[in-house]
Amino acid sequence: FNVGLLLLALYYPLSSSGLAASSLDQLPQAWESFVEVAKGSQFVSTSSMDFVIFNCMIALLVAQDAKVRGDEPTKANLIGLSTLLLPVWGGALYCALRPSLKE
Repeated sequence: FNVGLLLLALYYPLSSSGLAASSLDQLPQAWESFVEVAKGSQFVSTSSMDFVIFNCMIALLVAQDAKVRGDEPTKANLIGLSTLLLPVWGGALYCALRPSLKE
């Protein structure tokens, strides 16, 4: 399951509807369009906040899971924070590569 989730997260930006499909030259225009839509739509603004909250929760849960799996607290916190650098990919990558539980 974890590897499938990671592959799905890696596939999305490479698909025709992902961010990689548009060039970096169009990124400022895309951001302005997003802001305009978010101002006029509660659904878009709520979904965006849900995404931010989801990513923050993933970072906290990854850090907690790393502590349970035996990492030092400082290292576990850094692993959790690093998942924020790659919003969906970070959590999926951690789930795919995390060590097994010590019994």
